[in-house]
Amino acid sequence: MTRPKDLRVVLDGGEAAPGHARRVLADHLASHLPAGLLGDLQLLVTEIVANSVRHGGVGEDGKLDLRVSVGDRHVRVELRDTGIQADPRLRTPDFTGGGGFGMVLVSRISERWGVEHEPNVVMWFELALPAAEAPQAAGTEKPERGRRHGRGVDGSLLRLAIQWS
Repeated sequence: MTRPKDLRVVLDGGEAAPGHARRVLADHLASHLPAGLLGDLQLLVTEIVANSVRHGGVGEDGKLDLRVSVGDRHVRVELRDTGIQADPRLRTPDFTGGGGFGMVLVSRISERWGVEHEPNVVMWFELALPAAEAPQAAGTEKPERGRRHGRGVDGSLLRLAIQWS
């Protein structure tokens, strides 16, 4: 698979934003990423975009700046928004009323994630490219920015039946 150019798209906020972000990713990255990785990418982007809309108050008059970079070993996603300045955080999922699953998914599926302020909130995460797709070149990764978070207490991935210039 060929390496794509970095993707940057500014989306309108509101309830349609998560679906729009998923479609943009499919349109631009389907021929460049393995299907499973693209599915994980779409899932996590959907979750963080939905969180910006729901918890950050990014309505239809707001903007979401989505950036995706495919490197030698990782896919890095950054989302900036015009919403309220609150840090995305892990919380206990609400199994009866729903909610609280988005950041758990980000924490479990991504290699690492974090939050920056420049001056708006920037939520970012990285997904590892499968070994067959990643060149073995050393020292090609960008230095980590923001707070580092692990993949959960035991480091395991959450298995799901569903599949984010």
